[in-house]
Amino acid sequence: MPFAEFEVFATTFWHNNRESFTVIDRVTFAQFNAILEQLGFQKTVIPGSHVNYNHPETGAFLLIQLHKASDLVPTFVLLGTRGNLEIQGVIAKEDFEKMLQAVAA
Repeated sequence: MPFAEFEVFATTFWHNNRESFTVIDRVTFAQFNAILEQLGFQKTVIPGSHVNYNHPETGAFLLIQLHKASDLVPTFVLLGTRGNLEIQGVIAKEDFEKMLQAVAA
């Protein structure tokens, strides 16, 4: 697919598939990590770079930039993770949001 066609496809897909997301701006990376561990992810820290989360049961994986445990997780990371977890068969989006809301309360 040529880039111009991909750009049209991606833009159309985005506009047709946008969903609301309860913005959680109080989730730290420590809390985010705890949720992923509850879901069965195993993490490997690549020093100075990122964290590789693997889910042995489904084969799902996530690569997240390394942050301090007390740093707040940016919304785009939460959105990307939410979508990836559902696509990879780990958890439904709504259930992931409930987990985020519970730790942010």
